Amino acid sequence: MGTPAFRDFVETVRAASDIVEIIGSYVPLKRAGSKYKALSPFNPERTPSFFVDPQKQLFKCFSSGHGGTVFDFVMRYERLDFLGALRLLAERAGIEMPAGFRKETESPSSRERLLSLHKAVADWWRTILWKEAEGEAGRRYLASRAVPREIAEAFGIGYAPNRWDGVLRWGAAQGYPVELLAEAGLVVLGEKGRPYDRFRDRLILPIADEGGRIVGFSGRIVGGDGSGPKYLNSPETPIFTKGKVLFGMDRAKRAILQEGRAVLCEGPMDLIRCHAVGFSHVVAVQGTALTEHHARLLRRFTEEVIVCFDADRAGENAAVRGIEILTEAGLEVRVASLPAGEDPDSFLCGGEAAVSRFREILQRAPTYLSHLLEQAASRNDLSLPRGRSRAVQSIAPWLAKVSDPIRREALALEAAVRLGVSRGALEQAMRKADMPSQGGRSPSVPLRAKRDAVLTELIWLLCEAPGIQGRVRMELDLRWLEENEEGGLVQKILSAGSDPEALFPALSEEERSLVTGLLVSPPPVDPSIEPEERWSQLRERLAYLWKQRRIRLLEERVRAGGSSAEIQCALRELVDLRRSLE
Repeated sequence: MGTPAFRDFVETVRAASDIVEIIGSYVPLKRAGSKYKALSPFNPERTPSFFVDPQKQLFKCFSSGHGGTVFDFVMRYERLDFLGALRLLAERAGIEMPAGFRKETESPSSRERLLSLHKAVADWWRTILWKEAEGEAGRRYLASRAVPREIAEAFGIGYAPNRWDGVLRWGAAQGYPVELLAEAGLVVLGEKGRPYDRFRDRLILPIADEGGRIVGFSGRIVGGDGSGPKYLNSPETPIFTKGKVLFGMDRAKRAILQEGRAVLCEGPMDLIRCHAVGFSHVVAVQGTALTEHHARLLRRFTEEVIVCFDADRAGENAAVRGIEILTEAGLEVRVASLPAGEDPDSFLCGGEAAVSRFREILQRAPTYLSHLLEQAASRNDLSLPRGRSRAVQSIAPWLAKVSDPIRREALALEAAVRLGVSRGALEQAMRKADMPSQGGRSPSVPLRAKRDAVLTELIWLLCEAPGIQGRVRMELDLRWLEENEEGGLVQKILSAGSDPEALFPALSEEERSLVTGLLVSPPPVDPSIEPEERWSQLRERLAYLWKQRRIRLLEERVRAGGSSAEIQCALRELVDLRRSLE
C-alpha cells in the first residue's frame, strides 16, 4: 500500500475529490468569507462550528475536534477505514482501481459488504416487480394507490414475492452466505435455527441514508389475510438505526435548502405522494417515533419544520411528542392540520384542487404554540372551571419553555384571553410547570489543556508557509521543544513536511485536530509580517522561554543541594543564562 503507484493513485483520487463538493453532499454548507460553514455533522449544536477551507482542502469541526482531509471526513462520517474511503471516493469520481494493486483494497469491510448486499437485493426485488409474473400483486397494488410507474421507479420500489425462501435462494445463487443475509435482516432464523425470508408478499420501499445508499427496507403488505403488520421494517443492523434515518432525506435535502423549510409526515406513502405532486421538501419518520437524532439531522438543513401528521388522535399525539423534540433542537415548528381522517396521501389524491389546498395549508400552518392553544381549547369545555383548568395545565409547560420574556408575556396574554382565565392564574401555572427545570445543570464540557502559544504559532507557520521549513530545521534548537506536547508535533512536521497526505498519517488524532484547526482558523497574528521575519521573532521567543525554564530548574538544583562541584557548575550556568537575558 506504500508503493509509489499506490501513492500516485491516492493523489489522483484526492485531486478529483473536491472537499467542498464531497462534504456538501452530506452537509449543507454556507459561504463564510473564504471558507464554508455548517452545523457539525458529528455533535449536536445550534451555532455552526464546522468549517471547510476550499483552498487548503481541509475541514475542521471545532465542537468535536475532528478535522483533516476529504479522506478523513469520509472515514469518520461513513465509519470506514482509509481503504474503504479511497474506494468510495474513487467510485464517486469514476476512477477505476488499477489492476496492479486492486488486491490492496478488495477486502471490503463488513459495512461495505452490507451496503453492497442491500443494493443488490433491491435491484432483484425491483426486477421482480416490473418484469416477473410474481410481481403482478405489487403492480396491482401500485395501480390501486394511483402511484405512477415513473414515481415508483424513481423511489426504487420493488416487490418481495410470496415465498419463504426467495431471498435465501437468490442469495445462494449470488454467493451471499446465510449469516450475511441474517446480519442484514433480510432473513430470520426460526426457533430451530432454520432461516426464512423476512419480507414476503410485500411492496418494498428502500430506505436510504443521506448519501442515497440503501441501508434498510420498509415492506408494505399487499395481499394475504392481513394478519401481519401493515408495514414491516428492517431490524436495526450495523448500517441501519431507524432512529437515525429519515425516509426520503437523500431526495429531499436539496429541496429543503431551496425552500428554507422541511415538511415532516408520518409514512412512506405520504412522502411518495407529496413528491409525486411536487412537494419535494417532504421527509417521513418511517413509522417510528421522532428522535433527537432526527431533529438534529433536520436542523443541519433548515431552521423551520412543518409537522403534517395524520389527522387522527394517534397522529395528533405523535405530533405533540415530535414538537417537543424539534423545539428542543432549536427548530421553529409549525403544524399543518388536514381534515379529520385524512393523511397527506389520501388528501392529495383529490387532484389539482387538493394539491392547491395542501399548498395553502402548508403556507398558513400556525406556529406550534398557536396549534397547541387551539387544541387545548377544543379538547376541553371552557365553560366549566375544570375544563379551563385542564386547558391551562396542558398549555402552561409549553409557554414556560419560551425563553424570550417579551414573547412569552405576549403569548401568555393571548392564551389567557383564549382560555378565559386571568393572566395571573396562567403565569402561576407556568411558574409551577417550570420548577422542575430550575435545578437542571447543563452537562459539563471537559476543559482542554492550555497550549503553548509560541509553539502553536510555529506549527501554524510551518504548515501555512512550508518554504520556511528548511531554515527552521537549521536554526531550531531541539532543547526549545522540551517539556511541551506541541514540541513533538513540530518535529513531526519538520520530518514529514506540511502536505496533509504525507503529514497526517504520522499524527495522532489530537495532533491532526490541532493542525487542521490552525489551518482553518489561524491564530491572531499580524498578516503584514513575512514568514522569515515571523520565524526570527518566534526563534528569539523560544530561546528566551527555554532560558527561563532552565534558570528555574537550576535554581531548584542549587536549593536542593548536592556535591560542591555540581553546585558550582549549576551556578556558573545560571550566571551565563542571566547575563544572556539582560
